[in-house]
Amino acid sequence: MKIHDQYMSLFDAWHNERMTAEEFHSLQNILRSDGAARRTFLEYASHSTAIREHVGGMTVTNPWVHPPSESQNSGSRKRFLIFGLIFAVLLALGGNFLWEKRKSRRNTALPAAVAPLSVEENASSFKAWREWSTEFRQDDDLLAYYTFEEGSVSDGVVRSQAAFTTADLAISGVATRDGRFEVAEDSSIEFSARKSFARVAIEGEFRSLSLLAWVQVDALDGQFNSLFITDGYDPGEVHWMIKEDGTILFSVLATDGEKRLNFISVSPVVWDRSKSGQWLCLGVALDFATGVVRHYLDGEEIYTESIPDTHSEVITRIGTAEVGNWGNPGRPENPEYAARNLNGKIDEFAIVSRALTNVEFYEFYRAGVSGSIEE
Repeated sequence: MKIHDQYMSLFDAWHNERMTAEEFHSLQNILRSDGAARRTFLEYASHSTAIREHVGGMTVTNPWVHPPSESQNSGSRKRFLIFGLIFAVLLALGGNFLWEKRKSRRNTALPAAVAPLSVEENASSFKAWREWSTEFRQDDDLLAYYTFEEGSVSDGVVRSQAAFTTADLAISGVATRDGRFEVAEDSSIEFSARKSFARVAIEGEFRSLSLLAWVQVDALDGQFNSLFITDGYDPGEVHWMIKEDGTILFSVLATDGEKRLNFISVSPVVWDRSKSGQWLCLGVALDFATGVVRHYLDGEEIYTESIPDTHSEVITRIGTAEVGNWGNPGRPENPEYAARNLNGKIDEFAIVSRALTNVEFYEFYRAGVSGSIEE
């Protein structure tokens, strides 16, 4: 039986007040062991008002631990009839209220748009950001750092601003656009053209890794929309992309003999159509010191997932990779696999060979908004 079918069966049992404690604990086990099932459950359960039990690190519905009494059954039936009557009235009015409420619930985790600044404020913020950035470039663990500011993009090359490494981007077909500060000295690169690319080669072996980017997404055109993907997928190589549902996927490969073991961590939703054209600060840390992957949105940690034992000894590698659009011409028979484009822009991108702290992710965001890491 598929997880989805099994979930629906249990959910139906709850609605009909037939769920036993044993059935509930069976659902608990599914949620603890299967991240995809947990996300599916929470998506459905988000429309229920009975979410009160802490399961596997998440708050989920639990009205079933104790079988309901007859008086509770009677009360539940009355509430159900009242709710049905209210629902019918709302539908008669066009259902507009329900749709707006549903949208507001779905978007509560997403950041509000940053209010536009004046020309003078943008210029001041950019100057302050550049001062912060000058210090950030001196980080010993900075493998690559692309700011796309004036003077760093020319002749098909984006020069890395990291002080102690040389990992320039080779670009083709990308368009230079205004950056998020909207001043003459600041720019971004746009990947809307399907044949545009930005390629980098980074040698070496690492353990922990952090990726950070300021991204403006116009639309999610494919099943996978690339942020940063290695050319292949060999042990220790990482993939970072936005899925078509607006969640962030980060993965790293390990092996056990000839068996390939893929660890995939998926964040909550960070983008929907209301965010089209807005700048978002995205980040992810692969942290072997604490044994977790952490996802970030606008400087805030939004999701943490444990690294499985199968991947605890992974040595990370990058080799050749692409920022933004990614394509694998070796798989033309599978278009969804072979092309993972980014319909949007990137205005700052950093790769660090350690797991940055929450404070460091927040500082990267704050500096990118106002140029200051202070509130």
